Parts: sequence; C-alpha cells; structure tokens
Amino acid sequence: MKIQEVSQKTQISKRNIHFYIQEGLITPDIDSGNGYYDFKEKEVQQLKLIQLFRNAQLPLSTIRFILKEPSTTSFYISQYLHTLNQQKKYLEKNIESMNYILHHLPLQIHFDNLYQVVQQANIPNQKEEIENQKDYSLITRFLWSRFIPEGIQNDFHEFLWAKINRLAQEDSTGDFNTLSNYLNTLDASEIETLFTDNYKHYEFAVGLDEQGCLEYALKLEEKIKRNLKENQLIYIWKQDYYSFYLPNIRLYDSKNLQDIIVQISPFFKQYVKNIHFVCSKVYENKKLMKEMEETLSPYLDLHQYHHAAIEAFGSLDTIQNGN
Repeated sequence: MKIQEVSQKTQISKRNIHFYIQEGLITPDIDSGNGYYDFKEKEVQQLKLIQLFRNAQLPLSTIRFILKEPSTTSFYISQYLHTLNQQKKYLEKNIESMNYILHHLPLQIHFDNLYQVVQQANIPNQKEEIENQKDYSLITRFLWSRFIPEGIQNDFHEFLWAKINRLAQEDSTGDFNTLSNYLNTLDASEIETLFTDNYKHYEFAVGLDEQGCLEYALKLEEKIKRNLKENQLIYIWKQDYYSFYLPNIRLYDSKNLQDIIVQISPFFKQYVKNIHFVCSKVYENKKLMKEMEETLSPYLDLHQYHHAAIEAFGSLDTIQNGN
C-alpha cells in the first residue's frame, strides 16, 4: 500500500512516516517500477506500535532496538519504568516542598523570611534522588528474561520473580550493583548485541541432545584454545573481568538463583543441564585448564566457578565478533 493510505490508517503524517524511515525504525520495500515505498501490513503495525510508544514518551533509540530485537522489550521497558519511577518520586518530593513554601510564606514577603522558608522546605536534589534509587529488577531481567520468552505466567511465578528481585536488593556480594554499574556504561546498541548474541547461544545450548553436547564440548575446547592465543580477547577478559564477567559468573552459578529460575523456566532448566554436562567434559581436560589458569591468572577462578567460567571464556570470541 502507498504512504497516503498508511497515513490514513495510522493517523501518522506522511512527514513523520518519512522521518521514521530515515531513522531506521521501519524499512518498507521500494516499488522498482515507480520508486515509491510499498508498505506491508507489518510496517503498518510497526508504525502503530511506534505511535503508542511515542505516546508513552519512549526515546526513539529505545523503540528502534525493541522493533529490531523484540526479546529486549522487557529489559528496555523495565529500564524506562525505573526512570519514570525516579522522576515520579522526585516530583512528589518537589511538589511537597513547593506546597510547604506556598503555605508557610508570610503575607509580607521579604528576602530574609523567604530565605528561611525555602531553606526549611527540604527541596530535593534531583541528581542525588536518582543516584539513591537502585532498581536491580533491571539486572534480573537482563540476566534471566531471555529464559522466559512468554513472560511470567501465573501468581506462583510472580512470587518467585519477586523473590529474585528481593534477593538482588539484599545481595551481600555486590554483584548486582557491580553489573548494574557496568551496564550503565554501555550504549543501547551494545546492550542489544549482548541480548541478541547471548539469546542465540542459549537457544543453541538448549537444543542439544547428548551427542550434540559431546560435540559442543569438543568445539568449546577448541574455542578456548584459540581464545587463549588471542591477545585482544585476553585483554578484554582481564579488563572487564571484575566489572562484568565475574559478577555474571557468580550470579549464573548461584544455586539459590538457579533453583528459582528453574521453577519458572523449563528453558533455563534444560540450559543448565546441558551446559553443566558440556563444561564437565571440558573440565576433564586438565592440560587445557592449567593453560587457562596460567594465562588468565588472577582473572579466573576455575576451582569455585569452573562451569560458568569455562563457558564465559569459551564464548568470548562469539560475543565480541557477533557470530
């Protein structure tokens, strides 16, 4: 269909439709005969979704990545909701302060009594308010929402998910906070890459049968051997070990957290089963494990987190190269 018809269907101006195309939010085909855009029903639905998200004031960059990779939706919506809640709390405190000033100003206002009232109003500092509000549900969604593609299904799962978020808030290791700080240094495209590449890897791992696990164990050994010869990958591992890889490893290797996610997601249960089987086979290669320890020390703990560490380092080239 032509842009005029699409504009009428969506109530979006032709100018805005062209803008969304230029921004890469939609990519309609071009009619080779006349050079005009040829919109399919999918593009119409995408435009309606864009309009709804814009009504909610989501940034265009966020909408672009959601349309490109829908599996990131829960993370980005959680992130945006956290921002809204921060703004809400700040506004509520600010309204309370302004009301205080309004109701405590004397009839005869001069600088001295104005200064005194304003000082007593407890006007919030927006930057401090935002920094003090930690929401680790962003991290729990980053870590595990990919294992729950259909979302939380019932009250029991909702209870379990709330428990995970409570454990995140009470985390004594600081891993959730460390990972949160690391993700805040990434731009949207880097977060999308993490989501996309990791999800592809998880789908691959879940789909393995016993023979496939044995074959993947051999492949993982070869990947680790190659990675140990790549100075750039070793540099990346060491540079980000304490800020990203180690907290990831510890959280994924946490039996308490694993036991909860397994009850919510059969997908995660199969993933854990297969990866433990694969990594236990790789761990039997003592020569390779010794080489890992000698090359990566002290940025490695194979004794306590060998399964998670083996998979993380073995997958390093896949994540960095995007294949």
